[in-house]
Amino acid sequence: MNNKTWILFIILVGLVAILSSSTSFFFFKSRSLEKEKTNISEISGSNIEAGLSMEETPKSTSETVKTAPSSERPSAPTDTYEVQKNETLFAIAQKFNQTWAEIVSANGLTDANKIMAGQTLIIPQNEVVNFEVNQDKADKLQKAADAGKNLFRFSPEETVKSDAAPVYGINNTDQVALKSKANGEAIVIIKKEGETYQIKLTQPITKGDKGIWAIISIAPAR
Repeated sequence: MNNKTWILFIILVGLVAILSSSTSFFFFKSRSLEKEKTNISEISGSNIEAGLSMEETPKSTSETVKTAPSSERPSAPTDTYEVQKNETLFAIAQKFNQTWAEIVSANGLTDANKIMAGQTLIIPQNEVVNFEVNQDKADKLQKAADAGKNLFRFSPEETVKSDAAPVYGINNTDQVALKSKANGEAIVIIKKEGETYQIKLTQPITKGDKGIWAIISIAPAR
């Protein structure tokens, strides 16, 4: 083998070695990229599944406020009447210059014929049920809230859920919305069975975020 042939042989071997190395490099590089893509896809898929799972099973942080007994409310309807023996709702309505339908509605009654002697009825004034604040009760409830009890009373919406029943058939599961709140006064709106009611509240003891609320009137929103 002459010198020229020997040099060509060496060059060819070198080229083959270079091509072989390049092929191996790109092969392993492509395998590495494919593996990275697979890992990214798996991670993204896991995150998406986790996100869907969280959306499908939201956790509620609030509980429905229970209806408070009248003895544990800071205010109560001012105009009431105790049904006498053999009295009818029609006769009671005439006595107060009201319609029997207004009294039925204000008391959340389902049957106008089912009233009993000794039963206390709320008497609306032009469809407005006015409330009076009992300062002694309000003071005790404020002190209890200051001590960490019944903290829902710091919210006008939650106070409505607790204290509005049975006026106009309102109960603690109805949806409420805060319309306004300023200077110790608030208005809450309730939509119930096609009707809208406006509840006005006040802070009888302490004003601000740490003051309890008390209902002062409930009326249909016209």
